[in-house]
Amino acid sequence: MIIGTALMGAIGACLRFYVGQLAVWRQASRFPFSTLVINVLGSALLGALWGLYEQLLINEWVWQWLGVGLLGAFTTFSTFSYELLQLIQQKRIGAASAYILATVILGVVAAAVFRAAVLFL
Repeated sequence: MIIGTALMGAIGACLRFYVGQLAVWRQASRFPFSTLVINVLGSALLGALWGLYEQLLINEWVWQWLGVGLLGAFTTFSTFSYELLQLIQQKRIGAASAYILATVILGVVAAAVFRAAVLFL
């Protein structure tokens, strides 16, 4: 299980880098939209995966490999923290507050909605 989780983590980290580089808003804005989108997307996917696991449609290995490995490496709390501190240091308190609220609220809502969608299918 550990090797599979590690391999999926490597893939998740590469996907995170790739999606972050694709984001055109990365250069167009001083707001960390790229990380916000990655974290909300990862939360939505984890919510869907959680719903599949709860319904016993995937086994423990798949849950660990995709949830812990792939999505754990795809989403990034450390980058969120770093970017939040940058906004605070720049005294952009409104942007920092919006970033916190958007990341947490949208992430939780996305996970809940996608979990519920899977449970109702």
